Amino acid sequence: MDIQNDKAYLFWVLFQQAYHAMARVREKELASKGITAHQATLLAVILQLGDIATPSAISKRMFRKSHTVTELINRAVRMNLLKKEPDVKRKNGVRVLLTDKGRQVCEQMTEMEILRRLISVLPPDQLEYSQTFFRLLRDNAMNELVGVKGKWIPPKLTDPSYDA
Repeated sequence: MDIQNDKAYLFWVLFQQAYHAMARVREKELASKGITAHQATLLAVILQLGDIATPSAISKRMFRKSHTVTELINRAVRMNLLKKEPDVKRKNGVRVLLTDKGRQVCEQMTEMEILRRLISVLPPDQLEYSQTFFRLLRDNAMNELVGVKGKWIPPKLTDPSYDA
């Protein structure tokens, strides 16, 4: 197969270049708040999950292994962004909650403008289409990860903002 003319491969290369360039811009922006992109994602997921934020639920939403998320959580606890409390529903379970400082950082993250400027090159209809497009790619990749072929994972399981 000719890599130069392989549309799937070209898509992958362009996707990776766009992702990495945008991620580096985001890292620079978040550094001014004293956090990394992984920590920002962690805080956003916990904010989304609310009272049901457990290490297991967080790792599923972040597509990360539980030990990786546990280390992220512990680091954020040391930074006073999060706190852990016993989960009253599960004997040895833990709930993860934002501290006041964590909530403040979340608010600051939403005020950041660089990503909005980067994404603003897309007209509103293309942005909406792109979200649908990336959800399809994400869900298809998740099917591959769990070994499900020919089945569909309802977006509600992976995307709380999806209302269908």
